[in-house]
Amino acid sequence: MAALLGGEAEVQNTHLVKIRPEGTEVPVFWIPGGGGLSVLAFREVSLRLGEAQPVYGFEAKVSLDSAPNSVGEIARRYVDDLVEALPDGPYLLLGFSFGSWVAFEMGVELRRRGKEVPLLCLFDSPLPVKRSRFDRTRIVAQRALYQARQLASVPLRAVSA
Repeated sequence: MAALLGGEAEVQNTHLVKIRPEGTEVPVFWIPGGGGLSVLAFREVSLRLGEAQPVYGFEAKVSLDSAPNSVGEIARRYVDDLVEALPDGPYLLLGFSFGSWVAFEMGVELRRRGKEVPLLCLFDSPLPVKRSRFDRTRIVAQRALYQARQLASVPLRAVSA
């Protein structure tokens, strides 16, 4: 992924992805949402942060054998990798959608460990409210309709065989 963003790609046994590790500013850390969303989704905005801004992201490891059981467990794993790679901080956390919950829990865990978290940004964060079955069904239907419209707008000649 980093290679696609203009950097060198390194294979590591970590959730932490180096998008643009060079720079003199305090690094930012993207935590993407669920559903297969990758840190590549933040390519454009990461490039606009400027060359002095180091940028990292987190990618979930796909393995049912060691899958986490909670948001807190995901956050602890990410924080372990973060502190191992960059132990001194401070840490600027940017969470998107489901990743906003993970980012919040990461902030709590980092503070528990005595680390500085001067910025926690949550984007498109779902509200943790209990919804009726009708509301959940309506939301799923709206999302499916949106995705169907997006697919229908792609010209067939733009799809390679």
